[in-house]
Amino acid sequence: MTTAIKRRSLILGLTTLLTALAYGCRRPNAQSGATTTNVSPADTVRGILQRVGSDPLSVLVLASATENAVFAIRGPLVDQLNRATGLEVMLSGTRSDKRDYSASPRGAIVFDVTQFSVRRADGQVAIDGVLNMRNGKYFLVTTAGEHKDIANLPPELRGHVGGRVFLVGALEKTPSAYGILSERK
Repeated sequence: MTTAIKRRSLILGLTTLLTALAYGCRRPNAQSGATTTNVSPADTVRGILQRVGSDPLSVLVLASATENAVFAIRGPLVDQLNRATGLEVMLSGTRSDKRDYSASPRGAIVFDVTQFSVRRADGQVAIDGVLNMRNGKYFLVTTAGEHKDIANLPPELRGHVGGRVFLVGALEKTPSAYGILSERK
């Protein structure tokens, strides 16, 4: 096979693949017969939560060093995220094309949060989840459904079984810091 034929075969193969991918990302709408684009998986962003501005008009934002961007946080989890101000978190949700100019002079990208997890506090590893107790032993159930045993739960958290909490440091030791993200449901 000559080089020109190989090149044409490669181009044809790539064109076919790209066309298949483009049409594979579309599905028929059962009600109207129209074609709609599949919704992509949730967007994720990681950074430090901060509150900017003056109350009552302050805005919760996430400063992401990896994306060199500021995100204005929206959605049903804002109350819990307010309790995580100053912590590094991983957010899942939908990144918008809209900008919030009260959150940043250049306009913070609006991010609608549907799920989050606490990752770090002051450089130390952190974990969060719903606090549970079974047979006198405490454990967290993370948003991913993992069970994490807690060796020494601070007494202040023992009355919050069923609530979402975060713990800073190794779970085999007494946490160096902790907090309550939401009360039991």
